[in-house]
Amino acid sequence: MLASAIVLGVLAAFATGGNLSRFAQVRIRFWPLLLVAIGIRVVAGISSLGLLFAASLFGILLVCIANRRLPGVLLIALGTALNFTVVAANNGMPVSAAALAGASATFPLDGLHTEMSSSTLLDWLGDVVPLPLVRGVYSFGDLASAGRSLTHLVTVARWSRLTPCGQS
Repeated sequence: MLASAIVLGVLAAFATGGNLSRFAQVRIRFWPLLLVAIGIRVVAGISSLGLLFAASLFGILLVCIANRRLPGVLLIALGTALNFTVVAANNGMPVSAAALAGASATFPLDGLHTEMSSSTLLDWLGDVVPLPLVRGVYSFGDLASAGRSLTHLVTVARWSRLTPCGQS
């Protein structure tokens, strides 16, 4: 969902007259860790290892904390922390069958998700929110992270002046 939000954010920024070159002005601390976390996420999906998925979320969370002064990053961190918690507790993201039915969606076959059951820990943090419009099921963490990412991209592209991370 985060990747979709980033694409939508860039398109919305462009459509509303934002200047996409402003993204180059944003300094992201620990950006190499972000790239490593994304790489781990790809490997986790290929290998079906929930522990790697949790590690990738933890890496993203660390980058968010390091960049907490950027507008909206704390909400992205909150969403990532919620997802990390449920993924670490269940060795994957639990998915509600009822939510899948409500969204007319199918169970993701990416190896990162698990079927929600009576033994699922923190089930309310799993993928329980059906979004029939996109035929998907998402967690509250997904919605917080992706929603803020989308609006943050539009905001950055429309700012006339940015304050680099760590400066006031």
